[in-house]
Amino acid sequence: MTTIRIISSGQRTTIQDLGRHGHSAYGVASAGAADHLSHRLGNRLLGNPDEAASLEMTSTGAVLSALGAVRVALAGSAIPAHINGRPVEAAMWRRLELAPGDELALGATVGGARTYLCIEGGIDVPPVLGSRSTHMATGVGPLEGRACAEGDTLSAGQRRSAAPPARIDHQVLRQLTRELTRRTIRIVAGPSATTALAAIAHLVDQTWRIGRQSDRIGLRLEGTPCPEARIESQTEGVCPGMIQLLPNGQPIVLGVDCAPTGGYPIIASVIAADMAPLGQRRADDAIRFLKVTIDEARQINRDRMRTLDAAIPPAPGPTE
Repeated sequence: MTTIRIISSGQRTTIQDLGRHGHSAYGVASAGAADHLSHRLGNRLLGNPDEAASLEMTSTGAVLSALGAVRVALAGSAIPAHINGRPVEAAMWRRLELAPGDELALGATVGGARTYLCIEGGIDVPPVLGSRSTHMATGVGPLEGRACAEGDTLSAGQRRSAAPPARIDHQVLRQLTRELTRRTIRIVAGPSATTALAAIAHLVDQTWRIGRQSDRIGLRLEGTPCPEARIESQTEGVCPGMIQLLPNGQPIVLGVDCAPTGGYPIIASVIAADMAPLGQRRADDAIRFLKVTIDEARQINRDRMRTLDAAIPPAPGPTE
């Protein structure tokens, strides 16, 4: 079984998959990859199922040592890569071969917030409540729910016999990566929409800046405060992508680590397809919102998945 050792973990490197679903009634957050599109693509490059666990690196990458021969793939925000001190040209969106003893050093992300390091076979850690995702706020997940640290060793699961293409078609990749840089985030009206029409209009009418207090729990937006900030509301179930209006009139977009309940009015929700580009936005980035219908949101998501499948079809079955 192939093993890698963490030499340096970077700013924040955690193990993530597609999330821990079906437990919100018990107060368990979903977690999972903030940019699910890059996570999926990186896994498919290696023949892994989409839900195989990867390393999500935020802002700065990790330094790792291969204790055996292993294939890896980098997906998401561009990041400089060196193997044994030598720069790797065009390291993104393709398979990389690491020999026993090789050291892979990754620098700071360029343009986006997160880069995913996928390993052939997926990261083999025990699932917790059906998922290998890390939720640091509650300490749920692998490594006792904490981020990766120097000295951690991670094993890869079983390799697939059939190898997928080593690279993604250039035109399809350009289309998908263009979506990851999207700054206009599409939304649908939320449950408080009927009493927050002015707030929704204000939301789509201006450019918002992502505040520096943002994280995987939520993106705090800064701009001219929304009207109707004190809409009547009560504690209710929430999920990633929902946009709550705080009492100060500033919106917050709930992230993948958000709690399952919230007490602020929900005026809108980011469509599923745009959660990936939202997961790549960084502090001080400017974003805008565009309101679409539920039917349009569903069609956008279907089109996105067709494009993804055209790049590399999904591998069957979970990684054990």
